[in-house]
Amino acid sequence: HSNGDDNTDHKNMSPDPAPDFANSQAALSVVGINILWVDGNGILLSADESLEAILGEPQENLLGSSFVHWFMPEWQTVIATRIAIGHADPTPARHTCQLQLTDGRQPWVLVALIPVRANAPVEEAVFQVILQDLTWQRRAVYTHTTDATRYRDLFEATTDAIAVEHNNRILDVNPAFEHLFGYSHDEVVGKEQLAYIAKEAHFALRQHLQTHHNLPLETVGINKQGTRFPIEVQGKVIDYQGDNVIYVTIRDLREKKAAERAIRERDQMYRTLVGNMPNSAVCLFDPELNILLLDGDLIIRMLDAPPEVRAGWETVTHGSLSAIFPPNHEFILQSQQTLAGEHVRNEYEFGGRIILIDTVPIEAEDGEVRVAMALARDVTAQRQADMQLAASERHMRALLSALPDTLFVLNEQDVFTTYHPGNESILAAQADNVLGETVYTVGLPDEIVSEIMMYRQLALESRDTQAFQCGLDIDGELQHFDARMVALSDTDVLTLIRNITPLKRISDELADHLQRITTLRQIDEEFTQKLGLPYVMTMGLDTTMRQAYANHGFILRTLDSESQTFDFSTIEIAGGYRAKDIEAALADKKSLLSQAIRSERALMRVYEQPDAHSINNEEAVLADTCEQIVVPLYSTEKDRHLLGLLNLETDRPDRFTAERFNFVQLVSSRLAVTLENASLYKQTEEQLEQLRELYEKVTKLEQLKTDMIRIASHDLKNPLMGLDGNLQLLAVDLPTVDLPYESLTVRLEDMQKAVRKMREIVTGILSLEHIEQMAQNSTEKVFNLTDMVRESARDHQTDAHAKQQILVTKMGDSPLYIKADAVQLKEAITNLIGNAIKYTPDEGRVTVNLSGDGDAVTFTVVDNGYGVPEAQQKRLFEPFFRARSEKTKGIEGTGLGLHLVKNIIERHGGEMIFHSVYGEGSTFGFRLPQIAQPNKDVDDFDDLNSMRSMLVG
Repeated sequence: HSNGDDNTDHKNMSPDPAPDFANSQAALSVVGINILWVDGNGILLSADESLEAILGEPQENLLGSSFVHWFMPEWQTVIATRIAIGHADPTPARHTCQLQLTDGRQPWVLVALIPVRANAPVEEAVFQVILQDLTWQRRAVYTHTTDATRYRDLFEATTDAIAVEHNNRILDVNPAFEHLFGYSHDEVVGKEQLAYIAKEAHFALRQHLQTHHNLPLETVGINKQGTRFPIEVQGKVIDYQGDNVIYVTIRDLREKKAAERAIRERDQMYRTLVGNMPNSAVCLFDPELNILLLDGDLIIRMLDAPPEVRAGWETVTHGSLSAIFPPNHEFILQSQQTLAGEHVRNEYEFGGRIILIDTVPIEAEDGEVRVAMALARDVTAQRQADMQLAASERHMRALLSALPDTLFVLNEQDVFTTYHPGNESILAAQADNVLGETVYTVGLPDEIVSEIMMYRQLALESRDTQAFQCGLDIDGELQHFDARMVALSDTDVLTLIRNITPLKRISDELADHLQRITTLRQIDEEFTQKLGLPYVMTMGLDTTMRQAYANHGFILRTLDSESQTFDFSTIEIAGGYRAKDIEAALADKKSLLSQAIRSERALMRVYEQPDAHSINNEEAVLADTCEQIVVPLYSTEKDRHLLGLLNLETDRPDRFTAERFNFVQLVSSRLAVTLENASLYKQTEEQLEQLRELYEKVTKLEQLKTDMIRIASHDLKNPLMGLDGNLQLLAVDLPTVDLPYESLTVRLEDMQKAVRKMREIVTGILSLEHIEQMAQNSTEKVFNLTDMVRESARDHQTDAHAKQQILVTKMGDSPLYIKADAVQLKEAITNLIGNAIKYTPDEGRVTVNLSGDGDAVTFTVVDNGYGVPEAQQKRLFEPFFRARSEKTKGIEGTGLGLHLVKNIIERHGGEMIFHSVYGEGSTFGFRLPQIAQPNKDVDDFDDLNSMRSMLVG
């Protein structure tokens, strides 16, 4: 060795190692170990002559060449990276690699790179390289085959872990072994008694091999971290060159055990679900009629059965059906038929209840019936739901049979060092195109790459298994993947990615099924709480369309129970239907609507679509329909009749499945019952409304009669008083004075006028026929209000003149037309003018006003009389109430006049006008709707004869 002060120029001379080093190097070369020296650029500086035996080239051709270029491409990066790091990492690096020689050979070697800091026997040497030829070891693990390369590929590509042992020493392992147990290839090859499986299992495996029993054993595997997990091992003895080599296959059972556990949990869930089903009982039994499962609240009802039936149920918690039923019982015969492969349905009476029992054979994968199920229910819909649930369970178990996965290892540069695509890889690239690439360059979406890198870092930091899920669009279909990441070393991370799309589909279907059961319960609750026909039809259509994934649909009711005529006025439609298209389809005997009505059962049709641009389905309502469901809705009464029709259509294929068709029928049976109840409810409401209207009519009629009687009692008083006054005057004047003829004539005319007035009132107002006509508004006529007001004012001139009052009318000459009952309105006007004269002192002033603005006419009577005290104004229009003051206490009255006027005006759609200041006067009046001048003749109120004809006729 040369020291630091040696100035010898080693660059121009051949290496001359010390004798002791040369001897040791020669000894190592005998066993295939060569010691090399390379500089910081990977250039070979020194080697022994035995290197020629490995590389097949003279030593002088090798010195000065690149050491890195001897290796296969995938190993050149690894070796070059380690040389580039140099002394920055003093740790020796060891790799099992494959060379790529010029003569075509690819021998396996063990290469160890040892950094050299000082006193190296070769100048400028940075690494001491130990190169060992492993050809003899690699050949020891191969079987008798001429194509070793192809066997090696198969050996490394298999997903099961493989270990080759000889004399308790591991000769070789495949990558799956490394991934499963966490050991690198170099850590296990050549090791004795490596405890990767339990010792008792290792011993049992060798015992089996000695007896030539090649049987799999379930035991416990132990990885590098000491974690124990379930595995299955199977050994095979291989005769290689007269010696026995054990070929051990190890299969990871964690996924299998997890799947079995999930199946057990789901089985328990189904058992719990069955136990909570209302009004039901389920029994599973084997071919010997031994009970495997018996549960359900219907069992409690069985215990209420007669003694001969109850005795069998009270004692059975397990055992045989024969302990409950006699041998010749129909249910025993039905059960035997079911075990023979038949699905049988019968009805039985237990404890006064009719129980519908379905016995269903459950076939194994080989087609044999080893278990049968008896399902007892009170409700047919619940039975069908359970059958669908059982079908979903079988479907789920079938999908759980395949668990494909993808495996790969990323190093610290995010480069794929190991890659196994599996059956359903997340990567579209082949294995040869992935190795050596980074995770950023293999075509994965950025969001998935981000998740991989984030969980990779977490796995390195925590040393715990990290898990996440992601979705990826593959060939136009969204695939869901579950990823598991575990750190293999300080830099490398193993990733397991499994396609969980089938499991997610199962989960979604189960959730969908449970949602349907929940929906049925909600529908039952809604239908029992709501009886409004529009609500029932809207909810029924919305529910069936959503559950069937239909985009068109309608519900159509029949007009009555005696015909099949449909009521299009109450149709509930969703989608692009036209009423005439529905009518045409109902009239067409070939349409699916007509077929469903004739067959009296639900129908589903899937139409063939040979050409997406030439869709024309004559049986459907819409021309572009791909699938259609029609369900006739029938009553549950003994006289079964058609209530309506439910139609669902979709223009997209594969929407209406058998499961959805069955669910639509379940909802339709409930909809039919609710629809019938809603129809009865509607009829009841209509009858109630008719009674209410009749009651209001009678009440109104009675009120009118009461009002007219009050009017009569009020209005008959004035003419009676006039008649009585004139008779008294005649009684006084006739005996003493000879009255002139003119004076006598005037008094007789006044008395005759009063008599006519009373006759008119009695004949017109008290007539029951007239009152009923007013209640029906049949007496309303169009007339000129101006004439009526003018005549009423003229009739009161005598009364005003008697009190020396001034009675003035202010109105135009133009006619103002209204539509009203003339008798009632004349009474209202007369009452208001008479009240103004009565409550105005002598020599006062009364003004009658009438005007119109095109929309309404306004009538007011203004006086400067006594007025109404403010405290009494609110009660002025109450019946029998009279305003009291010192000035009016001597005026007689009943207190009905203003109340009757207010009723008359409001009955005609008008409003009262009132304003009063105590001591200054009052204003009373009303507003009524005005109408345009009519084209035909109207009633005239210019003389008494026209009024008389109005009252009497």
